[in-house]
Amino acid sequence: ELGCALFARLGIGEFHFLVDAAQNVFKNKYGDCKGKANLLKEMLKLAGFDARLTWIGTSDLPYDYSLPSLCVDNHMICTVILNGKKYFLDGTEEHIALNDYAQRIQGKQVLIEDGKNFILEKIPEFPAQRNKESKTTKMSIAEDKLTGTSTIEYNGESKIMVQRIFSSIRKDNKNDALTSWIKSGDANVEVSNIKSPDFTDRQKPLQLAFDFKASSQVTKAGSELYVTMDWDKDFANYEMSADRKNDYEFDQKYYYTVQTELAIPAGYKVDYLPSAFKKTTPDFSFEGSYTNNGKAIIYKKTIVISKPILKRSEFTVWNSFIADINKFYNDQVVFTK
Repeated sequence: ELGCALFARLGIGEFHFLVDAAQNVFKNKYGDCKGKANLLKEMLKLAGFDARLTWIGTSDLPYDYSLPSLCVDNHMICTVILNGKKYFLDGTEEHIALNDYAQRIQGKQVLIEDGKNFILEKIPEFPAQRNKESKTTKMSIAEDKLTGTSTIEYNGESKIMVQRIFSSIRKDNKNDALTSWIKSGDANVEVSNIKSPDFTDRQKPLQLAFDFKASSQVTKAGSELYVTMDWDKDFANYEMSADRKNDYEFDQKYYYTVQTELAIPAGYKVDYLPSAFKKTTPDFSFEGSYTNNGKAIIYKKTIVISKPILKRSEFTVWNSFIADINKFYNDQVVFTK
């Protein structure tokens, strides 16, 4: 099975362009991208599919095949042509769904073998919604702590990351690994009753549900309660240094949505809600709001980063964007008796 073959970068010098025999990769249970692509091709051909080796340059390279040079590509995948449609299969991506493609190869040109000829195609490029990560929380205040239940749904790159990390951990350490992933290093958060995701269906989103207690988010001052409803503060520390000389590349395009419901504590009423905030540019946006439905405070947040490369010329606009987000994050809900 291809998934049992480890991925190892073996390309040194001229060997960078040599494809290892499929039987060697199968026997040794490891191979580089070329070896795994070749094994994948041969297995698919034995199953009756039209499978072909395919060269590609990842996002690390700014070239396409209009440049007649060996520097154009640094990766190999396999293409299946079925009923007139091309399916691009990357043997180094162990957890990706069919018809889904990693950020590093999206929009990149490929060179598909075709006898003595070749076929040029492009990998589809997806919008940020492909990587949508949604967090839904219901919580209440108990003994000056926030207690509740959260469900996170992962898609695209974030789903693949969770699967990759989870599969690399020993079975007896998996629950601890999920706990660490959820807490993100926050010592003020306790996590329990984790419902492990279903990793068996790659075509579906990945869902992770858990209970939590968060301390240091509720401050009592006389008859007032000051509450921080968003302690994750996504992208709060992403200000770009003025000394940075190069552009910045994000790991992926981002599409985060958060909806948190905080029950109004008994004996209290809402004294203050932070104002809604919205800021939009062509490549990134933020929208956040607090509303009172009479029984609970509903907090909503959406962050979209639709372009993975942040140009150095955009740093000033970006830093202003982050500063405005932090002003919104640093405001609190206030309850009074």
